[in-house]
Amino acid sequence: MRVVLATDHFPPHRSGHAVAVAWWARALATAGHAVTVVSDAPPAAGAAYRALRVPTLPGLAIGHPLAALRPMATALAPLRDDPPDVLHLHGYGPLCRQVQAALPGTRAVLSLHQFPDGAGAPRLPGLERLLGALLEAALARSAQVTVPSEAARRKLRAGWRRDATVVPTGVAAAFLGAPARPPRPAGPPRFLYVGRRSRDKNFGQFVRLARAHPEADWVVLGDGPIDPGSQVRCVPRAAPVEVVAQLQLADALLAPSLHETQGLAVLEALTVGTAAAVPRGTAQAELLREGASGAGYAPGDDADAWRALRAAADLTRAGRVRPPARLDEARLVAAMVEAYAPAHGG
Repeated sequence: MRVVLATDHFPPHRSGHAVAVAWWARALATAGHAVTVVSDAPPAAGAAYRALRVPTLPGLAIGHPLAALRPMATALAPLRDDPPDVLHLHGYGPLCRQVQAALPGTRAVLSLHQFPDGAGAPRLPGLERLLGALLEAALARSAQVTVPSEAARRKLRAGWRRDATVVPTGVAAAFLGAPARPPRPAGPPRFLYVGRRSRDKNFGQFVRLARAHPEADWVVLGDGPIDPGSQVRCVPRAAPVEVVAQLQLADALLAPSLHETQGLAVLEALTVGTAAAVPRGTAQAELLREGASGAGYAPGDDADAWRALRAAADLTRAGRVRPPARLDEARLVAAMVEAYAPAHGG
């Protein structure tokens, strides 16, 4: 099958959205499908898929004002000359809309990695309403919709009354091929946070716990501002192999966000044998088996979060943590190809 993945988020962007799209591009190509990625990123060396670059404004998922002129037409000419079987839209930004407009005869599948009010959404006056309108229009133009979790499907139904197929994203090969966990050094328990240090990710809960329990070692891997007196040690955002090392040194991962559509950091932690503590009722909680690979806690309850972290640390030290079997790569690719059927005419 010939599949075009269109996205406003792709490496070298570092968001979870970009990681998910890169995973799908590689996984579908590895399964034997002819994959083309249309984004604002340069082609990756040695990639198993074709890449078409469309210019966007630096740092923003906004189509370049000149993109509709000759440069845009030239960039998308290979798609118009040889249309794909399926157009897979990863998002509802301007680049995705431009690609869909260039392929009027190709039905589209829309995968939602982010909602207008979700984690990572800019907080600007009126922007959430605009993004909501863009999402509504993208839903209307799509033959099928996928989301990576039941939590995301519930939110979609509540806000936009549109059914969707749940197809999670898998984990990068760097985590699957992780070396054996090193011996845990003596000392206080180490708790890790991975991701952007921002309010929409609920990073403040990690800081509050660090201040309340200075007896533990609190480590943050990611970017963003932080109060110098927050009692945490910061490690800059790193390559996947370095993320593996930090996860393996941790006794537990805290993933406090209430807005994730899946929570890739939790999946990465479980894959290398580190348990996680997550708010109950969130997408991250779907990845855990309570008492086997992590612990849930009441959202907003710091005392319960501290209890869950300690319980998760006990699981990590016992060496029993395993990733969910349902996230096998071949199984996920088969589920996505099945989701393509309404767009591909069955």
